[in-house]
Amino acid sequence: MSGDSSDEPSRSPDDRLSDGEIRDAIAAVLPDARIIDVEPIEHGKNAVYSLVAERPAEGESRTTETERVVLKFATATDDAAFRAEPRLLELVPRRTSIPVPRVLGSDAGDALGTPCFVAEAVEGRTLELRPDELPPDILERVCFEAGRNLGELHAEFSFDGFGPVAPDDAGTLRVTSAFDSWPNLFETAVKANANRLAGTRFGDLVLDLESHAETVARRLDGEFEPALMHQDYRLANLLLDSDAVSGSWDGGRVTNAVLDWGEPATGHAEYELVQTEAVLINRPELPESRRERLRERLYEGYDRTNSPARDSGFSERRRLYRLAVLVRLMKNFETIVAKTDADPDVRADEHRETLDRWADSV
Repeated sequence: MSGDSSDEPSRSPDDRLSDGEIRDAIAAVLPDARIIDVEPIEHGKNAVYSLVAERPAEGESRTTETERVVLKFATATDDAAFRAEPRLLELVPRRTSIPVPRVLGSDAGDALGTPCFVAEAVEGRTLELRPDELPPDILERVCFEAGRNLGELHAEFSFDGFGPVAPDDAGTLRVTSAFDSWPNLFETAVKANANRLAGTRFGDLVLDLESHAETVARRLDGEFEPALMHQDYRLANLLLDSDAVSGSWDGGRVTNAVLDWGEPATGHAEYELVQTEAVLINRPELPESRRERLRERLYEGYDRTNSPARDSGFSERRRLYRLAVLVRLMKNFETIVAKTDADPDVRADEHRETLDRWADSV
C-alpha cells in the first residue's frame, strides 16, 4: 500500500521497447527460443508483450513446439519492487491454490540492466471495467473466488512488519522500508495519494484529505497482523474462463489466473477486503441490492480459506478504510472514469458527496 500506485495509466505507444530490446530480453531469459510474432499488450505501467515463440519440445526428441508467452519488462516500476512479481508467481502456487501464470524464466537485471520475466500465456478473457458484462451467476462466482483467493493469500504468507515487499539476494521476500505500525502506513499512503490530486478537479480537497488520514490513523485501534496484499484485485487483473463469460459455465472454477502481482506490500487483511469491495463490487452500474449479494459472496469465499478476522470493531474499521478507497477513486478519475463514464461530471460530484457523508459519519 506504500503510495498505492494501482490503476495507473497504461504505457504510451511511444514508450514501447524496440525489436532489439525484446529479442535481447528473450535471449537472456529463454535462450533456446525463437520469436515468431510480437504484439504489445496495453495493460499496466510496465512494458508487456504477447509473443509467439518456437522452443524445443520437452523430452528427448529434437522437435520444437510453438507457444504463446508473455514478456514483462520493468520500464516504470522500481527494480526491487518489480523483482517481487516473478518471485511471487513462483511462490503463490506452491503455497496456495490461487491460479497464476507459470514463470518460464526471469532476469534480475544482470544481463539487461533492467529486470524482466517471461510467463506462460494463460487462456481466458479480461474485462476491463464493467462487471455487468458478466452473467449474474458468473459475477457471483468471481466474487466468491476473489474472497477464497485473498483468504489463502492472507493466511499462507507471514511477515514481521508493514510496508513494501521485495526479494533479497537469496530470493526470500522481505518487507523493505518498514513502517512502525499499520496506522502509520495507512496514513502515509493516503496522504501520498491525496497529494497526487493537486492540479486535478479534486485539488481543493488535498488538505481536507490529509487531515482525514490523520484522523483515521488515530482511530485505528487493535492488534494488526501483517498480511501480504495483492492490492489490485479487479476484473482487469483477472483472466476468466471464456466459456463462463459467454454464458456456458460447467460449474467449475471461473478465474483462470490472477494477474499483476507487481509492487506487493503487507497491510491489514480487512483493508484489502474493503478495497476489493470497491474495485470489484461497488460499481455505479450495479444496484445496491446486487452489490450486497456480491459482498456476501466475497466474504463467503474468504471464510472458506481464512478464519474470520472480522470482530466487533470490523464495521467501524470498514467505514474508516473507505477513505482510502475514495482517494484512490479520485486519483484514478482522469485516467479511468473520465474516459469511460457517460457523464464524468456527475460521477465527480458523487465522489464529493460520498466524501462529505463519510466525514459527517466519523
